[in-house]
Amino acid sequence: MTDGIRPRDMSAADAVANALREAIRAGRWLPGDRLPPERALAATFEVSRNTVREALGSLSRMHIVDVRRGSGAYVTAPDPRVLLDALAPVVDMSPDTTVLDVLALRRIVEAEIAGLAAVRATDQDLGALTGSLERMPRDQSWGDSDMETVAREDMRFHGLIGAASGNATLSALAGSLNGVTLRVRIWRGYVEAGVATSARNEHQAILAAIREHDPARATACAAAHVAGVERFLRSRISSGTEQAHGRRS
Repeated sequence: MTDGIRPRDMSAADAVANALREAIRAGRWLPGDRLPPERALAATFEVSRNTVREALGSLSRMHIVDVRRGSGAYVTAPDPRVLLDALAPVVDMSPDTTVLDVLALRRIVEAEIAGLAAVRATDQDLGALTGSLERMPRDQSWGDSDMETVAREDMRFHGLIGAASGNATLSALAGSLNGVTLRVRIWRGYVEAGVATSARNEHQAILAAIREHDPARATACAAAHVAGVERFLRSRISSGTEQAHGRRS
């Protein structure tokens, strides 16, 4: 049966995996459902049980199914955070021009999320954001390890905005983009004076717009905040600076 569902250059296991993935996408099996046993799938696709096992392993690595020893394979619920995990190693090994593209995407996503948060943020959300802002240092009188702390507090602040937006998928995408661009933001703090102070001031402006339920201003403030990192990396690429991806020897 796999002969009719696979191109010439596709293995039988890949063909079975693709067919199962399409069936799951079409709703034949829903999250939590158990797939038919390996023996039944092997008969359906006219392949060996080893081929089915290989196909299920592929789907498991993509977090589409959860293979439980002695129980079977179960369809997983879509989780954007898991599905975006593959982004980090791709960006980490990419040229700096690709990182610029990722930063541009982050700017768009963060701006949209901030606008949503300005509409939907609760008092609890505002309290958490205020607490994060208060943990940001007010000056640059610290060393390298402190700069990493500042960058991680920046991540936490944006994560809280994502939670306040009420859009789990956008929040997950923003979190992934935030994480994979962390190194270039830390590097910027090493070489550009006043970065932490500027970041704190920009966070304050974003929070003020969210607190005042002004989505247009929140969107603009968030976009301007992320654009600063883009400008930094673009200037480093233009000047031919080595280690422009934040790699330090």
